[in-house]
Amino acid sequence: MMDKAVDPSLLYNLVKQNALIIDLREPYLYQKTHIQNSINIPFHQFHQSLLNKTTPTYLLCQSGQKAKELSIQLNQKGYNTFYINGGLQGFLSIPPSHYY
Repeated sequence: MMDKAVDPSLLYNLVKQNALIIDLREPYLYQKTHIQNSINIPFHQFHQSLLNKTTPTYLLCQSGQKAKELSIQLNQKGYNTFYINGGLQGFLSIPPSHYY
């Protein structure tokens, strides 16, 4: 089992690097708050054919649990996926001063 967790504090740098970040939350939640340049593909609509196996892909959900489960499944199939530990909640709990 490959558990490839990424600390939410790294999201800021991932955005600056134009990393592929997929937000698995429902569209109404994504519209309220989301990570800049992330792509919204709700969990129930996600399909592995949307990914390139070699492109590092970062999965994000509200709490981190769905993203973790999906990341583990995809990595077992040879994809290069990571999940944001703690999800968007984890990211939003980090003080903005952390980045400066």
